[in-house]
Amino acid sequence: MARVTGLNFSYELWVERPVPGRVDSFVSLCVSRGLVPHVLGEVIFLWCCNLLAHFINTYAVDDNFTQAPAVRSYTKFVMGIAVSVLTYPFLLVADLMAVNNCGLAAGVPPNALIFRSWVHCWRHLSVEGQLFRGSSFFFRRVPLDTAALTMK
Repeated sequence: MARVTGLNFSYELWVERPVPGRVDSFVSLCVSRGLVPHVLGEVIFLWCCNLLAHFINTYAVDDNFTQAPAVRSYTKFVMGIAVSVLTYPFLLVADLMAVNNCGLAAGVPPNALIFRSWVHCWRHLSVEGQLFRGSSFFFRRVPLDTAALTMK
């Protein structure tokens, strides 16, 4: 196992040691490590993407339209982009929970908070207005209080 902290590397032999208060079971993986939001996000993404593409291809695209086959071929692609915006918070919470309190510098205080469960992480990000952080290719969302501090 290698731990990276800044530019210092320390290599340790991977030895399983019991950690007091930490239970690594399947239930713990699902509840506290982010498996639930990841699976939930993927299922919602696939369901919404296919459902919207089906409705658009069936009811919105007329068969008499000359470019109907081309429009139908791109519908799932466009719906995938649109639905990924809605399911991004689930994947963000799952990724944050994957590194939460894992021993790496990015997953422990002062660089990150320690969350009890993925619901706690979701609520914290929601209150902070950070559920969609990093979701845009071209623009960045800055909270209003941070923007006000930089304007002074």
